[in-house]
Amino acid sequence: MKRKVIQTISFCILLFSSFSLALSDDISDAKAAYEAQDYKTAYYLYQKAARQGSTEAQLWLGIMYYYGVEIPQDYAKAEEWYQKSAEQGNVNAQFLLGNMYATGIGVARDYAKAIVWMRKAALQGDTRAQKIVGSFYENGLGTSQDFTEALKWYQMAAERGDVDAQRKLAEMYFVGKAGIHDPAETVKWLSKAANQGDIESQCKLGGIYFYGLGVPQDYKKAVSLFEKADGCRDPEIQFYIGIIYYEGRGVNQDYTKAEKWFSKAAKLGNVEAQYSLGLMYALGKGVEQSGAVAAEWFYKAGISFLKKGQKDRALICVERIQDLKNKCHLSVPNYFLAKQLMEKIYAKNPR
Repeated sequence: MKRKVIQTISFCILLFSSFSLALSDDISDAKAAYEAQDYKTAYYLYQKAARQGSTEAQLWLGIMYYYGVEIPQDYAKAEEWYQKSAEQGNVNAQFLLGNMYATGIGVARDYAKAIVWMRKAALQGDTRAQKIVGSFYENGLGTSQDFTEALKWYQMAAERGDVDAQRKLAEMYFVGKAGIHDPAETVKWLSKAANQGDIESQCKLGGIYFYGLGVPQDYKKAVSLFEKADGCRDPEIQFYIGIIYYEGRGVNQDYTKAEKWFSKAAKLGNVEAQYSLGLMYALGKGVEQSGAVAAEWFYKAGISFLKKGQKDRALICVERIQDLKNKCHLSVPNYFLAKQLMEKIYAKNPR
């Protein structure tokens, strides 16, 4: 009797092992077929393994239905297979199911269901889910608004290196959303995100150093961060970089770099940068002195001031063009720009 029991147990173990190996082979073959773009074979093998309980196969079957790979797109079946996989603990399925409910793609948008599945994935260490759970708590989506919980979930994702979470965490410490205003933590997390190349974080951190918000004002650090972010693609910030170099605030005075950044800002329509370039070419600072180029920039600045309704500043630009010839004694072949600008200032409908 004892021998029969042992033989039965051994047979069951062998049978289970064979089943597991066959299932594993199906999944491996399905992956290979999918990568080879043989979606028909991949679908057949994933479907076979999914019906046998493979969470990975269930996940991929859900993906194929969600995107309509080889089969007609079917969100209901995608949801069904995601759910089967998610209920068995598959972290990616939990995230994707939560994402379906969060976005409302293929299902009715339901933040309450979304946070349930996102939270399950987050607790398994999924940084995407941790970040989203944080945003749900921050904005009160599918749950009561709770900044302390938001901070907690953002911190989890931030500590795992998620750039968006690091930036959000810094923002929360900066404004004190969870009742904790901490400039040091703000700088710490923005620095981590900035060091990963996040332009938004570089710009925000640069702004903190530029204005000395909770930290000692440091133009050198500010300009370094702004330059990494290409002036944040913001003409006002590009103009400020130019000013820092022009005046030598915390850095070596450098007219060449000042001209570079003024030019970037001026081309994007920053009027102060346009006017500054006029002065640089009029005085020959960092550039070859040129009455013609100076007049061109003063004219552009005048038009920009006029569009802002600042006629007095536009008139100053007229005077600057006149000064190029009368006071600086430069050759100004486009001196007529002074007259054109004056006419626009006093026209009834200036363009």
